[in-house]
Amino acid sequence: MKILEWNIKHGGSRERIPKILDSIGLHNPDVVVLTEFRANHQDSLIHGFGAQGYSHFLSSNPEPKTNGILVASKFKLSPINSKYVKEGARQRWLEIEIVEKQLRLLCIHIPGAGDVWGKEDFWKSVIEYARDNESERAIMIGDFNTGLDLDAQGTPFKFSNYMSDLLNLGWVDVWRDMNPQKREYSWYSNMGNGFRLDYLYSTKKLTGMVSNVCYHHTERIDGYSDHSILTTIIK
Repeated sequence: MKILEWNIKHGGSRERIPKILDSIGLHNPDVVVLTEFRANHQDSLIHGFGAQGYSHFLSSNPEPKTNGILVASKFKLSPINSKYVKEGARQRWLEIEIVEKQLRLLCIHIPGAGDVWGKEDFWKSVIEYARDNESERAIMIGDFNTGLDLDAQGTPFKFSNYMSDLLNLGWVDVWRDMNPQKREYSWYSNMGNGFRLDYLYSTKKLTGMVSNVCYHHTERIDGYSDHSILTTIIK
């Protein structure tokens, strides 16, 4: 099973949506996780995904003109009612199960340091979820807006301690696990500093089942989004 994650920047646009869909089609994933999805482009995205063979969709139901999460899948999806995240931040949090694979996904878009949703409170919810689900077949995927020093140029991340907590709980940053010293970035600031913001974490129960974790930068360089694509193979 191939999973693709992509922050599509403010929901895409009328001009960018076809390019976003074409790019995803070229990668041919089985499951697509989009962050910064916006409801005004939902019909266009679902229609485009349907033409590519996706038949199952779930979203975090964001308010108009705000960022949320959309998952498109060729496998059946089952929503999981979350007890972890506060009501005001639910549009950035989507818990699902891929039924056929018996795999839990927590899809997230962690707020920035100054966002009204509260980055630290959101991270506390992530850590609570991680502690409760460390023995499950589970992954976390999305835009974490956080990282350790090796994943940043320029200004250090805030709340990196929570990412350390996540690792200490036994969750695995699968790309870093395969690339211990490599520097690669999925987003760049206006100053030209690179940051690795997009991640897939797995529980140890999936050790040996996750492979081919790759960032794809062409779409970011070509301006389809300001983030690179992350793809992962799970056996």
